[in-house]
Amino acid sequence: MKAPMRELWDDVMPLGGPCPTPRPGEVARMVNEALDADPSERRRHMRQKMRTAALLAAALLVLTGSVFAAARNWTVLDAFFGGSSEEGEALMNDQPYSVSDDNYTLTVTSSLADGAAAYLTVTVTAKTPEAAEALMADDFENMNTWGVEVPHTEENTVGDVVLASLSTGEEKALRTENSRTWHMELRLGSTPETVSIRLGAMEQDLWLEAPLTLAESVTVAVNARGTGAGTYDNAAGGPVTLRTVTLSPLGLTLDYTYSEEEARPVPAFLGTDGTVYTWSQLVSDLAKGGLSRPEGEATAVSAKYAFRSVRDLSALEAVVFEGMAYPLDGGAPYAVDVSGLPVPFQLPLVDRIAEGYGFVVPVRALCEGLGGVCTWDNDSRSAVVTFRDVTIVLTEGETTALVDGEAVEMYYAPAIRNGRMSAAPDVFAESWLLDLYAVIADGSVEQADGSAWVIVP
Repeated sequence: MKAPMRELWDDVMPLGGPCPTPRPGEVARMVNEALDADPSERRRHMRQKMRTAALLAAALLVLTGSVFAAARNWTVLDAFFGGSSEEGEALMNDQPYSVSDDNYTLTVTSSLADGAAAYLTVTVTAKTPEAAEALMADDFENMNTWGVEVPHTEENTVGDVVLASLSTGEEKALRTENSRTWHMELRLGSTPETVSIRLGAMEQDLWLEAPLTLAESVTVAVNARGTGAGTYDNAAGGPVTLRTVTLSPLGLTLDYTYSEEEARPVPAFLGTDGTVYTWSQLVSDLAKGGLSRPEGEATAVSAKYAFRSVRDLSALEAVVFEGMAYPLDGGAPYAVDVSGLPVPFQLPLVDRIAEGYGFVVPVRALCEGLGGVCTWDNDSRSAVVTFRDVTIVLTEGETTALVDGEAVEMYYAPAIRNGRMSAAPDVFAESWLLDLYAVIADGSVEQADGSAWVIVP
């Protein structure tokens, strides 16, 4: 016997597909509101008034009449920006857009976009047993699985070539018997107001055109010279000239030049409450897109980055570079105290713990380079390190770290190398909000000159 929710679903959704499950907490909240229930009286109201029909009505309201309204449980905010936020919800388009043929339904379930990138979640639902079998096959994803088209503009084309990049990843936790969901990131010179997506397994000329709502951006003129952090090609970094910073709630674009060794600027950010945030506290990872080109004796770079979470730009006062604040409202620059901020630095690469493992970071040197505190307990063979009020406990030979008392699994256990505890970088990057990357000169760790860890706080 079918559940009532399943029966309703089959009646209103002739194309079939998985029946989304409403969030119990949201259903309870809506039922309580409908019954005007005070929390202290909830049990009595439930006994007196709640019936199956009321539950189903609330569930249908949560689902908002669409197969993909349940995608609010997992959207581009979760896939790219650390989860739901008031700012993100206001900017996100969670209206589903679909196309179908005899075998599949392709749906864009949510999107966010600005002038540098478009972020989407996309679901493919099989309509026949044969299509479901093909969808679940290991070789369903290949170089021909996805096609993406954007309108040609002067900003995003050179000749007839569109300057764009597409990266995708499946959200495997959302997989059902007949559907799979992916997140997509599209980066190009300028994001258009629509994007067209094609699934290779569907009819050849069938495209899904999804509108994009672009978040507004602001450009800050800096035009200042300073010290740039290391890159994958040059761990030491070097002089850079930061020209402009363009910010949107989703990320930023740095336009800068360097004339000697390759380097990249890492500005800080001043909040309207007076807090100064370092680069990695707000920005995630290295550049996810951009262009570089010769400019006389210098190299000009336009590099695009994403924020860790959707930002409210009204809470940011200025971009900070080399001790000067450059207001987002275009006001005159002014000096700001950054003497207490950690700055990018390098550490030597440490030998791998075992064959097939990645390089490790010297724990004490990392902590002290950041200005943190490190203590060693010889009895337990543990290091206790604290930075930004987050304490990590690492124990030799144990793959479980404690981060503020919570267990966190690491890829491999810390080990003693050259008399020092060394550990995988991931626990530090995630817990302390750091950019850590290994620069391997000439592809060989034995090459001492130029091989190092680059740490960007």
